[in-house]
Amino acid sequence: MADVRPCRGYDAAACRALRPFDHDEFRMATDLRIRRRRVRTWLCGVAAIGAVAAASASAQGSLTAELAIAPATIRSGGPAQIEVALGNTADDATIGGIAFDVVFPPVMHRWGTPSLNPCGGVVTETATGFRFRNGSLGASASCVVTFPITVEQDDDGDVALTLGAVSSIDGGTVEGLTASVRVIGGIPPTITSPPPPARGYLGLVYRHVVTVTGSAPVAVEASGLPPGLAYDDATRTLSGKPTQAGEFLMTLRAVNHVAFGTAQRVVVVVINPPLQFTSVAPLSPPLPVLVPAAVVVEAAGGLAPYAFELAGGSLPPGLVLGRSGKIGGVPTAPGTFRFTLRVRDRLFQSATQDYELVVGDGTGSGGVLALDLAPNPAVIGQSVVMTATVASLSGTPTGVVDLWVAARGTRCPDPFESGDAPVTSIARTLPLASGGVAHFVFTDLGAGTFRVCARHRGGADAPVAMAGPLELYVIKGVVLDADKAMDGAVPVPGPGPLMLVFVACAVAFAGALRLRRRSARRADQQLPGAAQRR
Repeated sequence: MADVRPCRGYDAAACRALRPFDHDEFRMATDLRIRRRRVRTWLCGVAAIGAVAAASASAQGSLTAELAIAPATIRSGGPAQIEVALGNTADDATIGGIAFDVVFPPVMHRWGTPSLNPCGGVVTETATGFRFRNGSLGASASCVVTFPITVEQDDDGDVALTLGAVSSIDGGTVEGLTASVRVIGGIPPTITSPPPPARGYLGLVYRHVVTVTGSAPVAVEASGLPPGLAYDDATRTLSGKPTQAGEFLMTLRAVNHVAFGTAQRVVVVVINPPLQFTSVAPLSPPLPVLVPAAVVVEAAGGLAPYAFELAGGSLPPGLVLGRSGKIGGVPTAPGTFRFTLRVRDRLFQSATQDYELVVGDGTGSGGVLALDLAPNPAVIGQSVVMTATVASLSGTPTGVVDLWVAARGTRCPDPFESGDAPVTSIARTLPLASGGVAHFVFTDLGAGTFRVCARHRGGADAPVAMAGPLELYVIKGVVLDADKAMDGAVPVPGPGPLMLVFVACAVAFAGALRLRRRSARRADQQLPGAAQRR
C-alpha cells in the first residue's frame, strides 16, 4: 500500500497519481499558488481601505477659504474690493457647489462693476451685499472671488466685515471669516440729480434743480453756462432765459473738504423755439359791458415781427383784434365768446390757440365805470382830481374803486397792461360816495406822462368794471395861489396851459410895444428940428 502521508493537506487524487519523487515538487507549487491568492486578497483590502480613508479625509476639509479687504486703508468714498481666496488641498479630487453670502455693514456699498463668473461660479448682487453660488475647484486648485466696494463715513475708524459660512458639496465648510478696512473719515460730494436738460430755447425759461450728498458743507460749481443762465448755490437752482443760440458745454461739480466730486457734463443746445402763443387762458377776468377794454395777446419763437388774426369764432361785439395782438374796444353785449387766434411770423410759420372772453351783464351792485382827469394837462404843483363815476344799470352802485397812476418805467397791473415792467406803487382805494362817485386828489405828481387805470369792485357777486389806461400830462409852469386847492376840498380846475401861454405872450408883446414907443420918443427928442418936422 502506497504511503499517503506526503499528500496530506493537498489534492489527494492528484498527489497519488504522482510518483513518490514528485510529491515534494507538487507541494511546493501548491503552496506558491496559495500564497499568491493571499497576497492578492490582502492588496485588494488595502486598496479599499485606502480609498475609504481618502474619501473620508476629503469630506472632512479639503476646502480652504480666506477673507480680506484691499487696500487695508482707504479714504472715505474711495475704491476697495472684497477678496475671498478659495483653495483645494486635495491633489486627487475636485470640489463643487461652493457657495457663500456677504452682507455689507451700513456704511459699505458696491463701487464699480463686479466680475460675475469667478471660480466657475456666479456672483449676484443683493440689496444688502452679494452672494456666490456653484463655484468649483480642481485638484490642488485655487482662485479668488472679488467684489468692488467703497465705505463712506464722516469719522475715522475701522469697518469690519464678517463672512457667513463658505460651504461646498464635497469639500467641507469653512466658517468664522472676518476682515476689516481702515477708513479716513469724510464723505466725498456727489451730485445725485440727473444731468441738466440738453435743450434750451431763446427767451424761454430754463430751470434745473441740483441735489447733492456728502459731508457738509457741499458747494456746487457751475461753468460753461449759456448766456442768460445763472446758478444760485443757496437754492441749488440753475435758471434763466437763454439770450444766445448755440452749443455750450456746461459743467456742474460738487466740492467739499474731503474731495472734488465727479463732474456732470452736458452739451446744452440753445435754439430759437418754435412759434407759439405765450398768453395763457383766461386772457382776462370778465369784462364789464359798455366799458373800454384792452387785452394783449403775446407770442414767442419763430422770427419776429408777428401778425395776429382771428382764425375762428367771434370776439365780443364792440371788440376788434389788431395785427399787433391787442384786443380793444367797448364790449356792447354780455356773454361768453369763444374764438381761435392765429399768429404768423416773418418766415410764414403759424400757430393757433383757442381762447374765450366773458363780458358781464352789469347787474347787481356793479355798473359802468367812467374816469375823468382834470386838469389835463396839469402843471407841476397843481392839484389833479381823478374822478371815478359808477353808473349802475340796476340798483344803487356800492363798493370801492381802486386807482393806479403809472409813470414811465412802470405799468398798471394786469389785465390793464402786461409786460416785464414793475407794477406802479402809486395806488389808492376809496369807497364810493353817494351818487357812485369817488374823488382821488394828487398834488405831488412830477413832470411827465402818466397812465391812469381804475377798477370798481361792487361785491363778490358783482362784475368788475374797469376804465383805462388814460394818459395824464404834467408839465412845468406857474400856478397862481388862487388856483391851489385847499386841503380836504375838491379843487376847481385852473386855467389850462394853453391859456397860460397865451396870456404870457400877450403880456410880453404889450411890454415890447411900450418899450419901442418909449425908445422912439427919446430918439425924437435928441434929433434937432424933430419937432418942426412933425
